[in-house]
Amino acid sequence: MKKLLISLIFITISFAKEIGGFSSPESIISNEKFIYVSNVGKELKPMAKDGDGFISKLSNDGKILQLKFIDNLNAPKGLCIIDNIIYTVDIDKLLGFDLKSKKEVFSLEIKGVKFLNDITKKDNNTLFVSETISGSIYKIYLKNRSYEKLKIEKIKGANGIFYLKNKLYIVGFGEENKPNGKIGFIDLKNLKFKKLSNYNGYLDGLFIKDNKIYFSNWVAFEKKGVIKVLNNSKLTTLKLDLVAGMADFYIDSKNRLLIPKMMENKILITKLKGK
Repeated sequence: MKKLLISLIFITISFAKEIGGFSSPESIISNEKFIYVSNVGKELKPMAKDGDGFISKLSNDGKILQLKFIDNLNAPKGLCIIDNIIYTVDIDKLLGFDLKSKKEVFSLEIKGVKFLNDITKKDNNTLFVSETISGSIYKIYLKNRSYEKLKIEKIKGANGIFYLKNKLYIVGFGEENKPNGKIGFIDLKNLKFKKLSNYNGYLDGLFIKDNKIYFSNWVAFEKKGVIKVLNNSKLTTLKLDLVAGMADFYIDSKNRLLIPKMMENKILITKLKGK
């Protein structure tokens, strides 16, 4: 029994890896070969045009290959990869960089915004981007470098978004410094918002896998952040260590959770329990 217990403990620990050295890591994405992390900068100032933001490149097992893979950004957040181009939102712009040359190949300014936050892909020509201050969603057309603002009701602190089957799932960080962000979806046929739960919080990251909706909640601006799981109408909490700044996480094809600990300047790679 003792030998079996030791073995089980080892297996659990072997699935978790914590990596430090980042600067307010906000979003993580993987193309199954490499992991990329957006860094807002040394200070957690998501709207500051201070030029100290960057994107890091890691091996698939979590080794930092190049901390400042793409640098001289301001406060990059959401990430998306299409055809070997990594897109990120940087305060008021959507930028695209070739993953081989690291050269900027796309730039689109969204006029009048102050806090572009997350990105989700509809198809290879179409992205959706959230804007936290105004609680708005923008639809981006990559080929002709244009955009439109969706005519929807204001989403309190629009943050994480995820496109699936003509629905745009969304969580809000809340407004007026209150944890009153909600989770729901916008039906893109009629642009109506439908709430999926009465649960509120400082909601940030959002990911859908195997018909389960995963979303993060900072809970407070200290080490209390969690990831919640909405499966049909049942809401549960993943068994993870609490995180300070549970931001825009990612789930890869191996069912690994890639989690930015934004206020701890670390990321966590761990296996989804039960997978």
